[in-house]
Amino acid sequence: MKKVVLGVDAGASKTEIAALDLSGSLVGLLSSKPANPSATSVKVACKNVVNGVRKLVNNLKDVEVVALGVGMAGVINEESKEVVRSFVGKSLNMDLSQVHVFEDVLAAHVASFAFGDGIVAVLGTGSCVFGVYKGRNVRFGGWGHLLGDEGSAYRIGNYALREYLKFLEGRDRHSTLHKLLESRLGSRSVSDVLATVYRSKDPKGLVASLAPYVFNAFKEGDALAREIIEGEICLFSEQIVAAAEALGMKCPEVSVVGGVFEGNKELVKSLLIKCLERKFSACELIVRGSLMRASCASALIALKKVLGDAYVSDALISAVVKECSVGT
Repeated sequence: MKKVVLGVDAGASKTEIAALDLSGSLVGLLSSKPANPSATSVKVACKNVVNGVRKLVNNLKDVEVVALGVGMAGVINEESKEVVRSFVGKSLNMDLSQVHVFEDVLAAHVASFAFGDGIVAVLGTGSCVFGVYKGRNVRFGGWGHLLGDEGSAYRIGNYALREYLKFLEGRDRHSTLHKLLESRLGSRSVSDVLATVYRSKDPKGLVASLAPYVFNAFKEGDALAREIIEGEICLFSEQIVAAAEALGMKCPEVSVVGGVFEGNKELVKSLLIKCLERKFSACELIVRGSLMRASCASALIALKKVLGDAYVSDALISAVVKECSVGT
């Protein structure tokens, strides 16, 4: 019976589960229902993780799961981690010492720096920054859509939607962005837009889904879209600066992950560098994407917890990076 370690990347739009053997080969990969508590309840999120894991294990057949790592948003204290760990572990009949739950931003950092130093900048439906340097770590942002999430899909969509409502009230000039939002929402009046948003089963998801239209308008030369995106990316860059300063990093290496970045890599990268250069003008900034899938990073984190630091060697990490590159 082959021994495997499983890693979970519990996302707001989908959950990805990876299975690695103990040599670092990717032996299974599965997409399941969303398991981000901010997009659903904690109970439903846990159930979706459990169902996804069961399906993958059944597909693999004759495997022994030695460790399970779950990267999930919102598990920022030990109490919330224990709730998820207990539910998932008991549902899967696993020894709880084999199950490890952590915030998804940790998996994003390992996916980017393989347990090394650097700053990961998450730009998805929400946003946050997590940095590690010389054994210390800091976290900035991640306050949620009601209080923060600068640069996120939700913030960009929310900003654009408010500008569209102003236009419908006759307080703003027509733009390419307004035309694109009209085509997306199918609404030409303030009352219709408000009804569409507030009657939606997932208002947050609906607003965040407008972000790609703002980027499209930007690429078509729309001044309003440019103002929105440049402003949000520069606001977000302040968290990266704060992380670098808190850690004493004079020239940080930054990895950017998340849907906003993945859909607009070169544009977001160039805007971030432009904003960050105001602070780090004396050095050559490195801004790039991740090395591996977050699900595989979650598996590595769990493997390190269960089998120890020595087992997760540089050679094993290199194998996982090769097997789990974001293009696979």
